[in-house]
Amino acid sequence: MAIPLVARITALAPLEELSAEARARLTPEDRIRYRLDPSWFFMHSVRIGIIRLLASVDPWSPANLDAKALEVTEALAQFPPPDRAWPGPLGDDWLDSWREIDPLLECGLAVLNEDEHGDDLLRDDELRQTIVDAAKSEHGLLRRPAIPLANRLGLEIA
Repeated sequence: MAIPLVARITALAPLEELSAEARARLTPEDRIRYRLDPSWFFMHSVRIGIIRLLASVDPWSPANLDAKALEVTEALAQFPPPDRAWPGPLGDDWLDSWREIDPLLECGLAVLNEDEHGDDLLRDDELRQTIVDAAKSEHGLLRRPAIPLANRLGLEIA
């Protein structure tokens, strides 16, 4: 839940103003070459925020990581999604789907769907059932990669 928390906090920054100020300093050529729009500032700030959050866990131990996870989960409840348009990539506004679906499963399905070289790793019945369940999910973020993957593997999803 750290990424949704950092994303919500980052969205409070004046991203449009930062972008306009940075772009005003660029030459016309560099404005074409370098994408410094609000989304770039948002993604960069979230990335740096997560790096700092992870670096604050010292020492790295299961207990300290669990404590940080609890702290982040409690903090997330204090920061509802901002009342503005989602400035980031993907179609998962404010990463709300993360409350209901596992982002690791979502990313894993997307990677497996994109590269058929991993298909031979998917012979386990439990893994195959996970793909079928994702293909039948109510969540489009799971269905989108799972349906073509299931079809390619010859799994029954009807």
